[in-house]
Amino acid sequence: MAQTPTSNQAHIRPQRRLAKWVRSDNFFAYACLVPSTLLMLLIIIFPVINVFLMAFAENDSAGRIVALTGLDNFGRLLRDPLFPQVMQQTLIWTVSMLLIATPLSVALALVLQREFPARNVARAIVFAPWAVSFVFTAVVWRYILDPYYGHMNSVMRLFFGPEFHASWLGSPATAMPSVIWVGVTLTIPFTTIVTLAGLQSIPPELTEAAKIDGAGHWQVFLHVILPLLQPVLTVATLVNLIYIFNSFPIIWTMTEGGPVNYTDTLVTFLYKRAFRGLDFGMAAAVSVIGFAILTIVSLFYVRATAKDVF
Repeated sequence: MAQTPTSNQAHIRPQRRLAKWVRSDNFFAYACLVPSTLLMLLIIIFPVINVFLMAFAENDSAGRIVALTGLDNFGRLLRDPLFPQVMQQTLIWTVSMLLIATPLSVALALVLQREFPARNVARAIVFAPWAVSFVFTAVVWRYILDPYYGHMNSVMRLFFGPEFHASWLGSPATAMPSVIWVGVTLTIPFTTIVTLAGLQSIPPELTEAAKIDGAGHWQVFLHVILPLLQPVLTVATLVNLIYIFNSFPIIWTMTEGGPVNYTDTLVTFLYKRAFRGLDFGMAAAVSVIGFAILTIVSLFYVRATAKDVF
């Protein structure tokens, strides 16, 4: 007859399995993840949950939740006459920078991949703006675009005569293009670095084989290089999309959303509502809407462009 295990033996077996799992590589891997997980809970997840709660609540001037009010903050936000303008300007700011910076970055990466004298110096010049504080760069450009003391008007007078005068950051017609230009100069270095890394991972045998088959430079780029760059460009564009949409220092340092709110985006609009108007409920509602927009757009973008990348 088969012997049934005693109660002590049945109790020892789970202990042995637990001890074996503790000594395993899986336990070590999970243990290494604990500090970063706790850090994410403290600095990301808990604040995000708090912002969502604030968006559906009445808050005092210190940001403390007083009472849940449902969709009242969202209703007040949608009734704000400035909100549609801010949404439109956020769209212009984000899409313009992506459409301008991405092609320029790909072109620069193709140039920097080639062998030519002082190539390392050229790479350093292209990458340098990304290593400098964005606030410092924005301050420099604000001085360059100053209508009275800046160098931009001095340069333009060489082409358009001594009477030329433009208030680059003080006019609604030129303020947004000016900050977009500065944003592009700070977006290009990162995208160029990522694209250049992707180009260097492409085996040269593939492009050489295409040239042997009679393909020209443009055909090699369209049918060989660009498809192989798609995963890299997808990631770079997604990162840029999130960063540009949430970008604060460039616009705030140069214009603070002016003139007359013509360069305000969702982030600067949120900042003004929260820390100037002390309306933390509406500011939280803006943050939730921005989070929803980014999530939906990112999911659609990844689904449409790179199903095999993620």
